Amino acid sequence: MNQDSQLRSRFTFWLSVSKDQNIDNFSDQLKQIGSFGTAREFWSYYSYMVKPEKLPFGAQFFLFQEQIQPVWEDPQNMNGGRLILRVKRGFENRVWEELILHYLK
Repeated sequence: MNQDSQLRSRFTFWLSVSKDQNIDNFSDQLKQIGSFGTAREFWSYYSYMVKPEKLPFGAQFFLFQEQIQPVWEDPQNMNGGRLILRVKRGFENRVWEELILHYLK
């Protein structure tokens, strides 16, 4: 991916960290990490993010197109789904990176 390449859309990284999985309002635990529209901007965030293998229990990363929040209540997610992968230890970082790089193309 060329560092100055425009991506097909603008995207936002989100983070959720919760020790209590029964939290009433999921959106209250969401933190926007940052938005990007070029490969250079993507790498400026991604290179400093904690990798999946180092996330604390209950933490989740989300990658959505800008203006769409990672909650079911967002109208853009009305017909959406959720993909959860169980990955053998030692492969989680590679799988996460491959998935997001493919999604950004």
